[in-house]
Amino acid sequence: LESTPGAGVVWQPPAAPTGCTLSDAGAVPSSAGVGGSATQRFVLICPQAGERHLRFELKRPWEAEVRAVQPVVVSVT
Repeated sequence: LESTPGAGVVWQPPAAPTGCTLSDAGAVPSSAGVGGSATQRFVLICPQAGERHLRFELKRPWEAEVRAVQPVVVSVT
């Protein structure tokens, strides 16, 4: 998910679905320069097959304002 970590605007992960773990896998810069954008990555591990629905929020962690919402559906096979 694209974010702007230099400005503090990053994707906040939801709580992991029951029985699963969701972790932050870091960010990879997607543009040059200080304050540029980055691609945030997350890893979802689920021991059982099924469809999981996640809802990420783009915001500054210290602010209540949500700038964007990104629903993600993951199919675990």
